[in-house]
Amino acid sequence: MAGVSVSTVSRVLNDRPDVAEGTRQRVKSVIAQLGYAPYVQTADRADRRTLAITMHYPMYNPGAIVSDSHPTGFFGGIGQAVREENIHLHTITTKLSADELLTACREQQIDGVILLEIVQQDWRVDLLREQGIPFVMVGQQADNTGLSFVDVDHFVYMHRAFEYLIELGHREIAFLNYSDQKLQEGFNPAVQSLQAYTGLCRQHQITPIHRGVSFDPQTTQHTALSMLTDHPAITAVITAFSAGASGCMQALYQLNRRVPEDVSIITTLATNHEADMLVPSLSALNFPNYEMGYRAARMLIDRLCGDQTGVEQILFAPQLIVRQSTGSPRQQ
Repeated sequence: MAGVSVSTVSRVLNDRPDVAEGTRQRVKSVIAQLGYAPYVQTADRADRRTLAITMHYPMYNPGAIVSDSHPTGFFGGIGQAVREENIHLHTITTKLSADELLTACREQQIDGVILLEIVQQDWRVDLLREQGIPFVMVGQQADNTGLSFVDVDHFVYMHRAFEYLIELGHREIAFLNYSDQKLQEGFNPAVQSLQAYTGLCRQHQITPIHRGVSFDPQTTQHTALSMLTDHPAITAVITAFSAGASGCMQALYQLNRRVPEDVSIITTLATNHEADMLVPSLSALNFPNYEMGYRAARMLIDRLCGDQTGVEQILFAPQLIVRQSTGSPRQQ
């Protein structure tokens, strides 16, 4: 396309001085147009010692890694799996365009990709399929036909938390979901959890009360305070993550309401460490993020090495751990 020889292109790519400036700019223009990046095929890529994997976790809030331990668990599990096989791991924690993702895969000589933060129609899935780049997901799309993934079933998790509160006698049950932005983006846990919650409310003839909250503690506390003030009859709150529970507890303390005597709190996704750190300790469905990261990495490694050729879809079963933040509603 540039009308020059392969050697000239090579000199431009290697920033050699012996190329006329007009020719250099013409070649660079074609490179930009094609989205080209050098890719050097390494011999014997099936050898585990030469494999390279990229983990793409497009964190929507850089502070989330401090206020929420979910990314840390994923990273730890994936890191353990690649260490066991001496595989190279590249980590990308920023949002990318399609060209940027492809360029990263080519420049780093990537053999496969682990995708996190999956939305219901994830463009990365279509792109990697089209390019023939092996990948697995930590999470699910709306349509997962032919896709390999590791996840929890958010419908089942919400159902278990909701039914537990019903068994305790609660009828005024609210829900603090992921942020409205994540819901609009189609972030699968936010979409599925809200669908499950509203469906359960209809089933039990309960008026749904829900708000979206971020991982920022102050914003979460403010949103929870507004919800609890607008709906003082609430006796139980389900939160989608532990930071939401923490903000809700702070709002209740501000209103001089006690947990769980006045309001019970349960979280659909929390690690044991997160749940035990709160006061009172948090009743929660255990979130096996480390195990999810580990299984996803093993799944991809086995595919790259020819040990697994079929589609694998793993859903972890919910484990409810009752702690101090839930109890029966106060009798009026």
